[in-house]
Amino acid sequence: MTLTDKMKAEVAALWAKAEPQAKTLGDEVVNRMLITFPQYKLYFEDKPDMGEKIMAALGEAVQHIDNLSEDLSALNALEMSEKLYQLLLPHTFLVTLAVHFPTDFTSSMYAAWVHFFDEIKKILFSKEK
Repeated sequence: MTLTDKMKAEVAALWAKAEPQAKTLGDEVVNRMLITFPQYKLYFEDKPDMGEKIMAALGEAVQHIDNLSEDLSALNALEMSEKLYQLLLPHTFLVTLAVHFPTDFTSSMYAAWVHFFDEIKKILFSKEK
């Protein structure tokens, strides 16, 4: 399923609230991921600013939400494994958003973000790169 205009608007609206706290939220996403999945600590040992980079890359994706396939260079540059990106990052990111923005994080907001991440995954990990 592609992102509907309503989903795009929901993603953009919550991102507008999250963006001013991007560094803090990014650090929390990575910390939450490492607490929940400690086997990935080695991946992040030499990348202390990974949370900030993840948030910056997601911000770029939100800015280009109408044309995701054209500009995912920031996310591509993170060089994350497919498993790490597909399973762990979206989950910990969504949990972090839900904790920080509980009144905004409705079921339709959740669905919009899940579809947003699905679109990104489809583009990043397609066989036709």
